[in-house]
Amino acid sequence: MVARAIPAVVTGDGLLGWCFCLCMVCLVLWRMYGRKLASFIAKFGKRLTFRRRSSDGEIVTAGIFVVLVLVTLGIRAAQMSNAHVYEYYHVKVLRQVAPNKWWMSKDDGEFLYTGCPDFPNATVIWAGYEARKARWMDFGSCKSIERADLGFWWDRDDENKNARRIQ
Repeated sequence: MVARAIPAVVTGDGLLGWCFCLCMVCLVLWRMYGRKLASFIAKFGKRLTFRRRSSDGEIVTAGIFVVLVLVTLGIRAAQMSNAHVYEYYHVKVLRQVAPNKWWMSKDDGEFLYTGCPDFPNATVIWAGYEARKARWMDFGSCKSIERADLGFWWDRDDENKNARRIQ
């Protein structure tokens, strides 16, 4: 499997990446228009909270930024905790029916495998071959093999150690 060199947060993949980019844009705008924005937030913040001291709205601005970061991390943690890892043996990849979709079979019948766009699945999943073991994280709408402990381990023949085709 190919490991990603740059984390998904930096490249902007998924919700966390977009929130990261939004936070960076907010920081740039803060650097450009900080004083005007601080005075506006300070005036608006006086109506909402009671506090003894304020340095031009920086307390309110920092609080809003911290809340945004915590909400983003909470959403990402909730997404990760809802995913279940499944492991199957003797999975046959019958054919690729669409980009990022394969028709497969396992012991209890055939199913449609829909890969998540977080990983180049076509470089790892080969139609016409049997996997000795397959592990993926199921998100409901798609299945991910991005983590290092997930993926397809192909059944090998004894002679050349090549991946074994479906008989």
